[in-house]
Amino acid sequence: MMAKSKKKNYTSRINNVIDAFSLEDKQMRKLLNLPKEKYELLMHGNQGVLTDKQRNEIEKRLNYFESIGKHEDALKYTKYFIEKTLKKEYNLPNKSIAKLCNVKKKTIKKLINSKKIDRNEERNLILNVLQLYETLKSVN
Repeated sequence: MMAKSKKKNYTSRINNVIDAFSLEDKQMRKLLNLPKEKYELLMHGNQGVLTDKQRNEIEKRLNYFESIGKHEDALKYTKYFIEKTLKKEYNLPNKSIAKLCNVKKKTIKKLINSKKIDRNEERNLILNVLQLYETLKSVN
């Protein structure tokens, strides 16, 4: 019994992240990099379907998402990632960043200039930057 109480409750943590970022299941599944079947089993409390590697990866990603779960922090991180990584390291112009993040070019410009952004665009930008970050990390 002791081992069960120490087990992480991924379902409630995932639901908290979904609520914090206003995500859909499909988006969360992609962010956690899980096949649909495993994600659904996990959401029903069956953590036994995960390999140790998947557990570690999910734990790491959930910790990361929870740490930037506050709206202001997520936006601040997004701006930092765009300016420091995409612009400086990868030398990408605003137009390319906008295409990669699936937002309008003016949204990127507004973010960099610290101006107010449409809430839906903002959410898309934050989510797509998270996915882009994960993709770039896995390639390097």
